[in-house]
Amino acid sequence: MKNNNKQPQTNSTSKENESPPVIDWQRDYEPSGFKKTERHSNGFWVKIKPIFLAVISAVAIGIVLGSIMLNLFTTVKNDSEPPGTSPASIQTTEENDEEESKTNRASDHRKETEIKSMQAYVIQGGVFKEQPNAEEWLHTFQTEGHNGVIWNRDDEFYVILGLFTTKEKASRQVIKIKEQGLDAFVKQWTTDSVRVNLNEEEEQLVLQFQEIWLHFMKALETHQLNESSWEDKLNKLALEKESFIQLHKKTSDLLQDLNQKSAKEVQFALLKAWHHFDEAIREEMNE
Repeated sequence: MKNNNKQPQTNSTSKENESPPVIDWQRDYEPSGFKKTERHSNGFWVKIKPIFLAVISAVAIGIVLGSIMLNLFTTVKNDSEPPGTSPASIQTTEENDEEESKTNRASDHRKETEIKSMQAYVIQGGVFKEQPNAEEWLHTFQTEGHNGVIWNRDDEFYVILGLFTTKEKASRQVIKIKEQGLDAFVKQWTTDSVRVNLNEEEEQLVLQFQEIWLHFMKALETHQLNESSWEDKLNKLALEKESFIQLHKKTSDLLQDLNQKSAKEVQFALLKAWHHFDEAIREEMNE
């Protein structure tokens, strides 16, 4: 006998294939039952993330803008202030300007000055076309006790020995030289009168040198030398050109302690001073 009661068929396959719903909470079972607790993943970070990003962005933007503004103000300051406007640089600039002003004033007041002719009697030991030959011959005189200078004039090199106020005194010295087997003769040596452009300090040096040189030449006759007048006058000069500075220095060195020197040493000192003077004037003329 057939059972006409039909049992409902359950679609087991369909239920098995259905995925369980996804929920953000889990059940926590307790003895008294269960309760539902929601645990959101990264819930706190999701809430503060926009605030955190905003703060970081603001800080970064502030740093960038601050750097730009700082550079901008620095550039504006540098553009508005000329170089060297700090107190130290201002003082240095003022000092430099003062020195430059002094130099310019001295240069602007250059005038034509007449250099008077100078002359004396000297002993000429020889004249050469080549300077090494003149130096070698001067060395021969020096080994015999006769100091001198090599004086370049008109592309010739003269060996000049001694300096005298009269021809007679120079002739007596020539006799002594010839007795040593050396040849020499008396010559009147002259530096020509010329006109050169000098500033006030240089003019004072030139005029005072000639005055003092003539004084010492005359003093050779009386053997009463006083070098203090040279130092008192020339130490106060503020010279600019190297040629005149060297003239001042070399001549001052040569003319110190003249009272302690022999007549022969004084003659040689005056000869070298005259030589330095002539070189300085010629160098000034060639500029």
